Amino acid sequence: MLKLEETIELILKNIPDYDRAAVLNLIEEKRQELGPEVINKESAAMIVARELGIDLQQIAPRFKISDISEQTRNVTITVKVVNVGSVRTFSRSGDGGDTSCWARG
Repeated sequence: MLKLEETIELILKNIPDYDRAAVLNLIEEKRQELGPEVINKESAAMIVARELGIDLQQIAPRFKISDISEQTRNVTITVKVVNVGSVRTFSRSGDGGDTSCWARG
């Protein structure tokens, strides 16, 4: 999830007619509409951004896959398949087990 400041900056960048005070007002109005005990400022900001037509799916990730550890929780990874090759089977060193994977051409 985007941080509050990141979402505010995206709104300001994409909708130059708004200033920071107006964006904060929209976020607070959304929280009041949905229930401040139910929704936090970060989520309300993301809803406001979507309602203003900002595509949050195109935003660069906040961390790299290599940053994910055993302690990381609630991670969603979206990928785009650009090529599908044939299946190749190989033996892993160590335990000798067979493993299959997709490989290019």
